[in-house]
Amino acid sequence: MAQNLTGSVGRGGKNRSADIKRVQELLNTVPRSKGGPSPLLETDGRKGGRNWIRTYDQISLFQFANFGWQDGRVDPGGKSFRKLVDYEQGAASNSERTGQAANLSGSVGNQGQNRRDDVRRVQRILNAVPRRAGGPRQRLAEDGATAGNNWNATILAIAEFQSKQLNFRDGRIDVNGRTWGKLSPYEPDQERPAAPPAPPPAPPAPRRNTSPPMTDDGRVQAWIDRAYREMGSMGGTDQMRKNQFAWGYLITERKKSHAATQDIYLAAAEHYLYARFESSTGILGSGMMIIGVGLYDLVKATPGMLEVYNWYLRKQGERPASRPTWLSTKWGAQGLADGTADYMRGAFS
Repeated sequence: MAQNLTGSVGRGGKNRSADIKRVQELLNTVPRSKGGPSPLLETDGRKGGRNWIRTYDQISLFQFANFGWQDGRVDPGGKSFRKLVDYEQGAASNSERTGQAANLSGSVGNQGQNRRDDVRRVQRILNAVPRRAGGPRQRLAEDGATAGNNWNATILAIAEFQSKQLNFRDGRIDVNGRTWGKLSPYEPDQERPAAPPAPPPAPPAPRRNTSPPMTDDGRVQAWIDRAYREMGSMGGTDQMRKNQFAWGYLITERKKSHAATQDIYLAAAEHYLYARFESSTGILGSGMMIIGVGLYDLVKATPGMLEVYNWYLRKQGERPASRPTWLSTKWGAQGLADGTADYMRGAFS
């Protein structure tokens, strides 16, 4: 029988340390698409601090994704607790039923929880991956240490495996994540012969690239799609909040130097999400929104204003802004239209 709580956790709860830790562990077993956290929560059982705020918010997101309502609290034996236990037991029984490897107890790698047993296990599995499938260049020591040259080599090996298998690299393996799904089949099994991993796909035959170059609008849309993909863990969150968080994501991206060559496309995408978020709230009328969207570019419309604006951004630790373009004006207008449609569909209800 699953361990129950001794008191409620979350808004207005008793929030005892052992109960907070139990809820954090349960939330970490929930898939992202069902309101699970990404990245995983620290299972520290502490009330207060950034991780507690994330835990507090994640309870509401989980409830909204699964029940369509939220009160931000998990009660002993209550509906939210029983649903969390279902996810915990479902993950365990699925592993036993399918013969899949048991999951990690926490994330491993760059900014992960990095528990010693999990690190040692990941090192062991990586050593079993053939080099042609993304295995490490040199065999890793299976020591579970999280400092020193071997730890650095472990993070690099995770990133290279991701690059080969998934075409991205962040150097971290999350519980129930895509990287773990690709890596776990390689785990050596002493009790039964492991199913051989699928061979890597054959390289495509050389051919001339006849695909048309990506259009300016296509580059802007790619940034917008990327921002919304980052919201995959938001579950059933309303569209207005998704617009808000996606806009915030692009603001963060603008601060990164690697976005320098794509400034005009990133700026247009950021302008679109700003306009869509603001208009989806329904707080401002369409006339005020048109003025607001215009000011978003007007502040940068002259060399003098742009110089002052860039001085302000540098003072805040941000990269200078790009000049306004027809792309940002066009996509800002589109954001107005889409945000208004969001509001009409009840995005702020």
